[in-house]
Amino acid sequence: MHFKKIFLLLFMMISLRTMAQETIVQDLAADTYINKLVDTAIKNYPRLRTYQYRIDAAKANVSKTKASWLDALTVSYVYQPEQATINPVNPTTSYFKGLQAGVFLNVGTLMAKPAQIRQQNWKQPL
Repeated sequence: MHFKKIFLLLFMMISLRTMAQETIVQDLAADTYINKLVDTAIKNYPRLRTYQYRIDAAKANVSKTKASWLDALTVSYVYQPEQATINPVNPTTSYFKGLQAGVFLNVGTLMAKPAQIRQQNWKQPL
């Protein structure tokens, strides 16, 4: 009976000195390996890639809207060659001969641009 108690006491003393097994290879350490697995899963998760594509598309739309300030400006020209006779269908064309140029500015479109840019910024996810 005493032999069992002594054996149990010796076994407990020996077991207190034992240490857990440590890995020799540092790449296979638990934290590093788990972090690599999580990073790979996040990188390859299809929903996250879809969200990243949406973010990229929203940024492109903001850039496109900011660059569209010149949509309000229209430049045009008309060339009427020299004619000796009056056109009976449209007689006003004979009054203006040569090259005619025009620049038109749509004020409504120009005033709406800041609101469109703000709207695109709101649509852009953070």
